[in-house]
Amino acid sequence: MPDSNSPPENQAIGTSLPTTATTVTSSATSPSTGPSEVNGGVPTSTTPNNACYTATTTVTVATTSQTPTRSTISPATLAGSVVGSIVAAAAITFLVTFVLLRSKRRTAPPKPEEFSGKTKVGGPRDPDSTIEETWEQQLLEQADDRTIRQLVKTVLDLAEVHIENHYTDRKSLDIDEQALRVVNSPHLPAPLQTLLRRSARPTLLMKHCLARILLGDSIVPLLPASMDRLPHLVGQSQDPSVTQVLGRWRRLTTYLHPPPGDDDDFKAVQKTAIDEATRQFAVAFAPWQRNTNDALWQANLDAVFQNATNMALLLFSQPAAFEFRWTPPQSGSVVVLPSLVRLSDENGVLLHSPLALIPQVVDRL
Repeated sequence: MPDSNSPPENQAIGTSLPTTATTVTSSATSPSTGPSEVNGGVPTSTTPNNACYTATTTVTVATTSQTPTRSTISPATLAGSVVGSIVAAAAITFLVTFVLLRSKRRTAPPKPEEFSGKTKVGGPRDPDSTIEETWEQQLLEQADDRTIRQLVKTVLDLAEVHIENHYTDRKSLDIDEQALRVVNSPHLPAPLQTLLRRSARPTLLMKHCLARILLGDSIVPLLPASMDRLPHLVGQSQDPSVTQVLGRWRRLTTYLHPPPGDDDDFKAVQKTAIDEATRQFAVAFAPWQRNTNDALWQANLDAVFQNATNMALLLFSQPAAFEFRWTPPQSGSVVVLPSLVRLSDENGVLLHSPLALIPQVVDRL
């Protein structure tokens, strides 16, 4: 963990030194007809076999006296404010997205012939089609590309901000190779410890490693095993029918699966994995840490992981398939942050050319 030698507390410009910290917790909750549990932006039970999403944001503000004086805002406090703003915006976006996507299905007026009992021209109505149309109304619709791009970009931005606020570029030979092996990435051109020894910009490597952990390509489970296992077994199939079936399966699983936020076993496994990952990350990159506040470091990283969990759940629930791409465009370069591409349309049909939603961030060490 980082040092606890933190800079001075927040001092608003034009106010005197004495301040009083006040913690304000605000919750944004979708309408519910049943009991729900606020759980940091992950699904909460509201109605049987249905999920509604609740976002909770905790913000620390400072109240100050009004005596004018010259003062400055500490870098740590400013960094915390920036991260807090990004997290709050992401939580609200995640909440609104799920509420709107589900309400579109739930509130859409049925076509007259669906429930009127009248027969269509040409013969009686097939009762099975009415059943299918009824349950399909409960499934989430495809989110638009802009929403997907915004939520994924938020996670990547938070990873960048965390590294830039808490780490610095400097040469160091005091390297813990065992810890570095834990956070190492297969997408790097050489072992992490080798690159760190010769790189003048180690923070680029830290951003790469943190992003890989946050995007689920590592040791932290972002989704329950029952959601995560089947796509890995199937792999990247080019069979159009498999892609379409997987898209339907993801939507059905999101509808039927208990909300991950209500799964105590999964939450315990995930918390243990996150705690271990953050510990290993802190040890691995300790030689490059700034003298930042320990509590702020941990709070920022917890917020990043929470947003990553929300992002993973949203991507999983979509009928379209998405992919993060880490392969650099040329040898000698490193993908600091991966690109995000959409592989299929809202019906699960493979696109002729994958649609790029977020470009790669590529640099040289």
